Amino acid sequence: MRQNNLNLTCLGYSGRNSLCKRIFMHAVIGFIEIIREKHRGTPIAVMSPICTPVLERLETSSSP
Repeated sequence: MRQNNLNLTCLGYSGRNSLCKRIFMHAVIGFIEIIREKHRGTPIAVMSPICTPVLERLETSSSP
């Protein structure tokens, strides 16, 4: 298997029809743990879009 120099991922919260904030956090942690497990020693860079508070307060069908 070829070794990566860098694992780069961009994660974001779309607001509509996506995971609620509480579940999204655990999904991100699990995703990063899997990358770390498969690519030990390879740096990970996680990017995130600029915060949009109006969209983050928007209720979705998955909101509790």
